Amino acid sequence: MKCVACDSYTFQFIFEKNSCQIEKCLVCGLVQVTNRPSKEEVVAIYDKDFFETYYRELENNRKKQRYEYLNFNNKLDQIEKRTAKKGNILDIGCSFGFFLDAARQRGWTVAGIDLAEYAAKFAAQRFGIRVINKTITEAEFEENSFDVITMWNTIEHLINPKQELEHLSNFLKDDGLLVVSTANVDSLRARIEGRRWRIWIPPEHLSFFSPQTMRNLFDKCGLVIFDQETAVPYEGCLRKLKIYNLLDKLKVSDNVVYYARKLEMN
Repeated sequence: MKCVACDSYTFQFIFEKNSCQIEKCLVCGLVQVTNRPSKEEVVAIYDKDFFETYYRELENNRKKQRYEYLNFNNKLDQIEKRTAKKGNILDIGCSFGFFLDAARQRGWTVAGIDLAEYAAKFAAQRFGIRVINKTITEAEFEENSFDVITMWNTIEHLINPKQELEHLSNFLKDDGLLVVSTANVDSLRARIEGRRWRIWIPPEHLSFFSPQTMRNLFDKCGLVIFDQETAVPYEGCLRKLKIYNLLDKLKVSDNVVYYARKLEMN
């Protein structure tokens, strides 16, 4: 297959895992699974059993629940620093809807997209959140209707991230904010752990980005990254203790949050 970012057919084979070929594009540098699954195969991965293990742990663990909301509220703190007002927010791969519930509690109007029927139904029934149970390219919203679109550790799961980002940008306001978090394949942890790196889990994860390949992809989609930060556990607390900036500079985490806008706005 061709590169999902630049359409090149020239790859360097890295290794194979779970019957998936992981290769690096020799034109743009994106690392990806080249024998990607079909939509039907992807849907089959995210069945009820996939989510229930996680939910049972969350439902019976109040400490973990508090951490989830603490984490989401920190993410919202950072979003609200970069937006003029609270408006409409769309979360891609919204899962059970906890992030959207936290956003709604802070005054946002929320909606979500999730390919998994079980997760989408849970978010709708538990929180009354509008969740579209379709792929990104199948979902339809009014153009220029969202102030913020978020993708928390979701882009690495997408079959065609370029096509799906282009589709999403239609729903983003001209001055809107796109926020994407994902692991950094060029991080120190990824280099040290090699094939043991926790993110090498195809076919769940299909693309493995570095800051440079993420910028390349966004540019091809008419988007520009204007800021990025390292994501770390208990980030809100570390910011209050004034430790976060040092950790961000040291790049101690292998997870990055990117903030982007439409290209014509810059």
